[in-house]
Amino acid sequence: MYVDIKVNGKAIRAMMDTGATHNYISSTKVERLGLTLEKGCGRVKAINSAAQPVAGIARSVLIKVGPYEGRTNFSVVTMDDFKLTLGLEFLRDTKTTVMSCTNSLAMLGSKPCVIPTISPRAGEHSISTLQFKKGLKRAETTYLAMLWWDEIEELSGPLPRAVKVILKEFEENVTTLLIEELLAVVHCLIVWRHYLLSSSFVVRTDNTAVSHFLSQSKLTSKSARWQELLAEFNFMLQYRACSTNSVVDTLSRRAEQDHLALTAMNAIVRANSRVAINIGKKIKKAITKDSVAQQLLKMVEGGKT
Repeated sequence: MYVDIKVNGKAIRAMMDTGATHNYISSTKVERLGLTLEKGCGRVKAINSAAQPVAGIARSVLIKVGPYEGRTNFSVVTMDDFKLTLGLEFLRDTKTTVMSCTNSLAMLGSKPCVIPTISPRAGEHSISTLQFKKGLKRAETTYLAMLWWDEIEELSGPLPRAVKVILKEFEENVTTLLIEELLAVVHCLIVWRHYLLSSSFVVRTDNTAVSHFLSQSKLTSKSARWQELLAEFNFMLQYRACSTNSVVDTLSRRAEQDHLALTAMNAIVRANSRVAINIGKKIKKAITKDSVAQQLLKMVEGGKT
């Protein structure tokens, strides 16, 4: 959702982002808007890009959104898709609620008002993946450019005909296996999301196709959703051969280990049973040779206690 605002009296379009903790502005707009920067600290991680340091902080910047006029802070970073983003810092300070159902902002501060938001249809030179996806859902006019197979072959060399035939024949099998392998990765990332989002890590796999999944361009709808989900995490998919990856098959061996444990337990039970039977036989044999035991047996048989 977008809204036209004024920063230091100069018009600019801002994106309302409830997923951003701070307000961000592109480093290319600092001079035009006349911002004075202080030294920044920390790093910022955006989707599909590496973590980058904050170039500076613009404090107490005059901003006008509809009838509201006040001051806020901006973190200056390198951005390509959007030039200015208003995040939770602005929304909390101004007591603003984003109402996507009515395409508007409800400002509940000292000057309550409702500000309509806009959709950028003209003047945009590039769009993000998420914008393209939303445009398809709304049935907006969309143009997609892609490389022809001939151009790809010129870059990487022609694929042998025999290989093309085999890949076409087993295309469904390969896709199914890839999905099954990726499902484990996706499930673990979702379960441990609250731990992993703030850190960088490595996922090791013995499946070559999985290790190249993030760089694949030809995707099914399910794979595209997973690729979008994985892009939120700062991690690498690293291939490691099964012979050197000692922990990759731990879960897959669980059933086998359970079977071995059950077999061992049955063997112990049978051994204990044989020991108990042998002890019983030895006791009966010893009683026949013990005079005291024989006298006690006769007393019991005679009704004496």
